[in-house]
Amino acid sequence: MKIVNLKNLRVGDVILETGIRKIASATDDGRYGHASIALGRLIKMETGVEKGAVIAPFDAEIFSMGSDTIIGSKYDHEVLVRRPKK
Repeated sequence: MKIVNLKNLRVGDVILETGIRKIASATDDGRYGHASIALGRLIKMETGVEKGAVIAPFDAEIFSMGSDTIIGSKYDHEVLVRRPKK
């Protein structure tokens, strides 16, 4: 299980997820088949075949990790967050 700390997300961060193999095979490294863009800490924009572009909340949960409380999202697959350089 991976946990993405939603508290640390910034507007414009791109969240890449493994998943749809047909789409992933068309990307440079063939690894990530889904992407969403953070519009805020708990809001994302993504597109899909069925719904088109949608603005939706992250599936947020609260986790306790040691002494830290983390607002996050559980993923059973690989996730990578990319941030544009300033």
